[in-house]
Amino acid sequence: MADGLREIVAHYAQYGWFLAIWGVPLAALTVAGVASSTRSTDAPSRGHERRAVLGAFPTLALIALTAFLGVYAYALMAHEDLVGIDYAQLTAKRFVGMMIWPESGRFFPLGLQEYNLLSLVTKTAWFYHAFSVMELAVLLICVFRLLDELPIWLRCVTAVSLLVVPAVQLSFFGLVFPERDLIVWLAVWLVCVQSFSRTTSRSAWYAALIVTQRVLYYKETAFTIVGGFAGLRLVAGAWNDREALRRGELGPTIARHSLEIAMLGLCGVFLAIYAAAIRPHVTASYVAARPTGSSATALAGYLRSDLILDALLIAFGLRMIAIARAKTAFHPLWDSAAAGAIAYALAFIKLGIVREYYLAPADFLAALYLGYVGYDALRAQPRLTIAGALIAVALLFQSNLRDDAYVVLIRKQLVAANVRLAEFLTGYSRAHGARELPLFFAQPGGFQLMELSSFLQYKGLRAEATTGDSASAGFAVLSAHRYPDARCHPSQAFRCEYASAPRAGDLVILLPGHAVSPAELASLRAHGRELMHFTPQPAILERALAALVPNDRLADLTFTEYVFEYGPPND
Repeated sequence: MADGLREIVAHYAQYGWFLAIWGVPLAALTVAGVASSTRSTDAPSRGHERRAVLGAFPTLALIALTAFLGVYAYALMAHEDLVGIDYAQLTAKRFVGMMIWPESGRFFPLGLQEYNLLSLVTKTAWFYHAFSVMELAVLLICVFRLLDELPIWLRCVTAVSLLVVPAVQLSFFGLVFPERDLIVWLAVWLVCVQSFSRTTSRSAWYAALIVTQRVLYYKETAFTIVGGFAGLRLVAGAWNDREALRRGELGPTIARHSLEIAMLGLCGVFLAIYAAAIRPHVTASYVAARPTGSSATALAGYLRSDLILDALLIAFGLRMIAIARAKTAFHPLWDSAAAGAIAYALAFIKLGIVREYYLAPADFLAALYLGYVGYDALRAQPRLTIAGALIAVALLFQSNLRDDAYVVLIRKQLVAANVRLAEFLTGYSRAHGARELPLFFAQPGGFQLMELSSFLQYKGLRAEATTGDSASAGFAVLSAHRYPDARCHPSQAFRCEYASAPRAGDLVILLPGHAVSPAELASLRAHGRELMHFTPQPAILERALAALVPNDRLADLTFTEYVFEYGPPND
């Protein structure tokens, strides 16, 4: 452990400039906060958490939520390993580097940094996923705290509905998405702001700013959430103080809105760092390197696939109209949170990029906002209207659950196939005393080969040109495609050597997820010996997931892999 601590200190020494810049604004704001009064922006809350004794229905709701969370956590942790898209960030090197990549314009330095501390204990999938489960528990505690004015059963419904939102589910089930950390810190951030609104305590003010500084550096676009949230609160507060402002009385308004002003100041620092340290050095923009469409295409894509975003836009628009007509009051916490969520979504729409998990933080805020304002709007409505709303929530839950089951099932089968391949190659090298395994791949691209190489190295095989360890069996990746500098992918040092065709003794590997024609299999069997043919056999979890997936989507899953030893034609 002591050696590990020394190594991690040496690792972060190269990022000393960032850590210093990151801490300076907090120190400055702390001094400013001590020198000034800090009072709440919000009006007094309608009331704190209800203390009524639990009845039968709330108790059943809590029991159902607990059971759901047990299944959710089991599905998250079961049959997992450190393999998949971008998992080389966790397995290729001792520590995960800070995501400060000026050439591509990327700057989210706090992303995935928790794994550096966790790896001091052990670098295993179960331990990393156990941390995700702990984050899930923190998230739910915050959700119950934030929605403490709602009935317990509705908080349970909101929590379950949130966890099956596809973007949120993907963020928690995967280890390489900083959106998961961002969601958890956003929940803590809102709790701090809510606490300051209710107590006006200086400690809550400081806590809100410390968490704000963390939130900003988990994703480049996170400043839009903070800026949208603080900006709308400041505008609403200025409107309420308009008479005093006309008289030139700025002091009381600044004191009441010191938290929002400080948050906007931290956003400004983030943007200044990006403009000075990242923007001038961009040579191959991350956005430009991805197949993107127009903003209109991105908008259509998100509106079509992200139904909770649609509901947020409608609910927020209706509330703003009602507020403008003085039919309802502006809520400084929830209406501002919705504005931040919409600003975050608009940032990705402006960039023209659509990914399944990008809007997870916005979806998280949307779920809480809809739960709060939905209850506020529906509790006085007729029972038929309330029943219709609950049916709509149930249908959305069912749709999301089916989509989630499909994604998780794909993930579990992918992991099973890669684990089996690593086990086979390890056993083959021991049985044949091979010091280097020549692995020929005709199908996949360089990125997939890089990810596979990193996983095989993590499982104990030695990747050529990446380590000097000669105690373990090595492997060389061969491909019919020529890669620049013989590197599978520029992001890692793993090599993909060119070979126009397999040679005698090469292990020809057909990875899962790629269609293989009968003619290709017949040719390989005619020119070599089939050593392995693996199709994942579903366990209880996978069978349960498959039962939720429509049959037409199950037919699309192809996770069969083969290994052939290439040689003279068989008789």
